[in-house]
Amino acid sequence: MNPNEVLYLRPTSTGTLMVTEQQTLHIQENAQDYLAGWCLALGSSLRGSADVVRHHLDVKQKLPVLVDPTDRLLFFPTLSKEHPECVWINYAKIRKLKALTTGTLVVFGQRELEVDIGIRSLRMQVRRCEKLVKSIGQTPYTMKKMKIGEK
Repeated sequence: MNPNEVLYLRPTSTGTLMVTEQQTLHIQENAQDYLAGWCLALGSSLRGSADVVRHHLDVKQKLPVLVDPTDRLLFFPTLSKEHPECVWINYAKIRKLKALTTGTLVVFGQRELEVDIGIRSLRMQVRRCEKLVKSIGQTPYTMKKMKIGEK
């Protein structure tokens, strides 16, 4: 499965539902393990992704996962990553957020997802992803030149 096609990953008692516009698949892995596998397949790791996010956003909780820096593929958690009901949403696939009485409706293309999270919290996660996408590759790094023989 191409991770760019995935709308969200939702936990179940026996694994994770992986939802795309065309299908819903059940996988036995939990969402974090699946994201970790994607990161590794695309040349990164969950730890490396977390380091990048912390560097650019200066946040410590509910960190988005930068699965693919080249395509700027990001998934963000709706809750703490340890929470058993945490859904991981593909930031780029969101078309609209709509406040509900008890949560938020996330509209993708043909699919929708109801989450028991306030719209302000989801908007904050989307803004974090937007900021990260804009900042990746924009920060120049300079390396200190060491003279031969210096320690």
